[in-house]
Amino acid sequence: MIPTRRLSFLLFVSMLPAARVSVANSDLICRDTSVETPDDIRREVYCMRRGLPPPFFAGSPSRPPSVTPREPAPPPASSANPFDRNSDGKMDCWKDAVGPANKTEISSRYGGSDWRDGNWHYGVDLVSRTGNFGLAQPVRAIADGNVVRGETSSANGNFVEIVHSDGRASMYIHLKEITRRDGAVRAGDVIGSMNCTGLCGRGVRRNSVRSTHVHLEVKTAPGTERLQQNRIDPVTYLGECT
Repeated sequence: MIPTRRLSFLLFVSMLPAARVSVANSDLICRDTSVETPDDIRREVYCMRRGLPPPFFAGSPSRPPSVTPREPAPPPASSANPFDRNSDGKMDCWKDAVGPANKTEISSRYGGSDWRDGNWHYGVDLVSRTGNFGLAQPVRAIADGNVVRGETSSANGNFVEIVHSDGRASMYIHLKEITRRDGAVRAGDVIGSMNCTGLCGRGVRRNSVRSTHVHLEVKTAPGTERLQQNRIDPVTYLGECT
């Protein structure tokens, strides 16, 4: 609201003859803001009386409030994957494949085994020392890829297979449940939980909570026959934890 004294002054000025404005061209009067003079109040009223936009000067009653330009918003932070900090598409540490990493251990390593078929263990068995034998602890994808199978068989129990961008494939066997049966996954995405379904222990042990683990297997390519030359030690594939 304009103060009463100011309003009276403006009314007085508005009654002054237009000829007192020293510039002949009325359009120029209202556009020229290069110089501020004592006649600016009369110029402003003059322009408003003729329906022309008035010149704006500091302190002018018609001057719109100044707006400080806003700084551009910073770009959104990249969605860094905490399981793949070096962004190579693979999990940084094999211990993250199940449960909390600080509770993950290998109960049976990749390689020679005198009681298994072919005297060879084609993957690693991971256990979680979290109580209740690690039952229902999360199982995670070890690398970016696409889930191509989420199935159940007599020997493997519940299992998931993922094909990775480097052409390798990984299998997660003896799961309690399957939470991803298809679609794209990133390293660290949960695909199931731990148990001991199928034939999951020495001899014919089946569905034994005490034997809860995940058999993690890495193939040189999907669909390859289960032979030594077609498998890779998962720890070698991922690299030792640092």
